[in-house]
Amino acid sequence: MSQLRKVIDALSYKISPNDKFFIDSSVFLPFLDANYDKDVNSKKLQRQAQIFFKNVMTKKAKIFILPELLSECYNRYIHNMHEKAGGKEVIDYKAYRKTEECKQFVESFKLQLSQLLEEKVVEFDSFKLETEDIEDFFKIFNKIDFNDYLFMKYAKCKGLIFVTNDKDFSVRFDNLKLVLSLNKTLIGRPY
Repeated sequence: MSQLRKVIDALSYKISPNDKFFIDSSVFLPFLDANYDKDVNSKKLQRQAQIFFKNVMTKKAKIFILPELLSECYNRYIHNMHEKAGGKEVIDYKAYRKTEECKQFVESFKLQLSQLLEEKVVEFDSFKLETEDIEDFFKIFNKIDFNDYLFMKYAKCKGLIFVTNDKDFSVRFDNLKLVLSLNKTLIGRPY
């Protein structure tokens, strides 16, 4: 059994140029989505995410991205915009994706991602789960989302600092290097 560790405040963590991060969609999306500021809490999270990413870029630390993470962020972003556009009317999702409004939102998403690419802090990667990983997932499937499980396995395997705001982050996950969060209810929680 590994030594009990606690989630650290992402904004108080002193980033070094040698740090390597995996940033979960719960923190990545507020950074990528320029329209994330729906209410007071989401505006605060968006500002905090922007500060954290700016700190990473300033120190030239690395952010590792799996295609599954980018896909999750992009799809959630488009679905959020689709819901906002619909209001009380039902707008067909496929039709919405062809609208000029959707194209503008996608351009905004792309600009935010481009900022990270221009700073050369992003490393795109891939990850293969083994049969025993899938078997392990099904032992705890009712406690964790599959993508969260995949992301944590990846961070553990690569020795990355895991950054999340996921309120469901409750599964004990031995040997994660560090876990950072902007979510005050997670900070100080053991993992």
